[in-house]
Amino acid sequence: MERTDTEESPSDLLPRMHDLEFNTAGSSAEESHQLYSEKQTNINVEQPRSCPIANLSTELLTLILDILRESYEGTTHSTEGSDFRGAVPIIASHVCGYWRSVALENPLWWSEIIVMPPVQLDRIAAYLERSKQCILDIQIFGHRDGNDSDSRHDGSEESVTPPNPYKEYQVLFNLLYPHLQRCRTLQLSSLFADEQTTSIPILQRILYREMPHLEKFVLEGDYDAFLFTMGRQNKIPLFLSNPVLRDLRLTGIQIDSFVLPPASLARLHLSRSSSVGQTTFATLKGVLEALPNIEELAIYDDLLIQWPGSSESCHVPSLRTLAIYGNMLSVSELLMFLDAPKVKTLTIAPVVVSDMRLLDIEQSTNRHFRLPFPELYSLTLAPAFSEAFTAVDILATYFPQVKELVLANLYATPFLKLFTNEPVAFPNLLDLALTDLAPWHYEPVLQQIITFRNAQNVPLRNIFVDSKTYAIMACAEFPGNFRFRVANVWEEQRRQALHSEVKDMFVGRSYEDS
Repeated sequence: MERTDTEESPSDLLPRMHDLEFNTAGSSAEESHQLYSEKQTNINVEQPRSCPIANLSTELLTLILDILRESYEGTTHSTEGSDFRGAVPIIASHVCGYWRSVALENPLWWSEIIVMPPVQLDRIAAYLERSKQCILDIQIFGHRDGNDSDSRHDGSEESVTPPNPYKEYQVLFNLLYPHLQRCRTLQLSSLFADEQTTSIPILQRILYREMPHLEKFVLEGDYDAFLFTMGRQNKIPLFLSNPVLRDLRLTGIQIDSFVLPPASLARLHLSRSSSVGQTTFATLKGVLEALPNIEELAIYDDLLIQWPGSSESCHVPSLRTLAIYGNMLSVSELLMFLDAPKVKTLTIAPVVVSDMRLLDIEQSTNRHFRLPFPELYSLTLAPAFSEAFTAVDILATYFPQVKELVLANLYATPFLKLFTNEPVAFPNLLDLALTDLAPWHYEPVLQQIITFRNAQNVPLRNIFVDSKTYAIMACAEFPGNFRFRVANVWEEQRRQALHSEVKDMFVGRSYEDS
């Protein structure tokens, strides 16, 4: 299992974006005009170049800036990393005339558009024009809590919050509508959370469009008025056409509001909002059984209700990945409900002992009970607190075939006890991935675990840790032939989830300092 460390990036080739004294969000009107005026492209590109990097060929300079841009990897839900990524072409275009010509002649760099309040129409218009006919990735974030925490500043003490967000976004979408058909990714988050009745016309206008290139659609928000409207009519298509839509993520809008594309959809993430969005097990069954190619399912928070009992199941032969995130109260119910014999990867974050209670009861009382997921290969768990580590022990008995274990939370005492007691936990385990260790604290713990497993003839092959931990652990001496490797496997998973801007959302709260 070869991995690369996502924390170390090639961006050392150029200064980090946050070290450069340039703030596009806080530009004045005059600066914005200068920033986006295409007349600037006429700057003499043959001016003398005394700096060595200024003598690079266009191809090599483009490659370096590409590497820098790719080093700022954003997430599926938030702008984490995206601000710096989007700033690369802007900053490059302001270094000199030569760099500007390189930036403006690379439409791919302008194809990712992040919109946050207050909306900067000049900037968005410049991106749309400079991207030419490239496929677009668009993320649009609305105002939150009426006191927009994401508002940018113009250098004054007070943040800028428009008095009428509906009018602001109406103008935005009037600008975007002609370009939406170019979208590969479209994300609509927290739009008009406090102005729900006004969001319906905009949302409906977006949905009633041809989207020939759309691969991923994320729709989040408390759309009570939209749900009320949908209750009065039949299901509507999710866009007039979406032949390549593979990834659908909904928060606060019930999945059965839409007619889904059965052939292409492979990933489905479902989350409830603070007030609406719960889905019955029967509804989920109807959706999944109509998606013959579904490979990944993620359920967030207390989404599911009305479990039909252990006699009812949902056959999903194509499912390979299952993730259960947040405060989910029906973990055992979902594990037993899904008849998915090909599942390879399971994530439960956070996990507590009560999540396994019903599964334990069924196993001990139901003679027809069969353990789910016989081909499970990789298991990711985030014990919510030290006592919750018992859930890891229980799952070790359910899934002894697991070869890769990822622990997003770690507590030294129960961790050591679980992995140094007989019978051996996870006897087929080859790879163990850990996150944010205190190396001086966990080095002796790992020494004992490795020694014990070697003695039991079930040695580990690899232990994956983040780069900071690796720098210390790699110098220590451990018995056996296993290897320390650099990769924060949990962080890679977390970044792909909804609500990933809250780093601790899926790991619970610690009751101890260890």
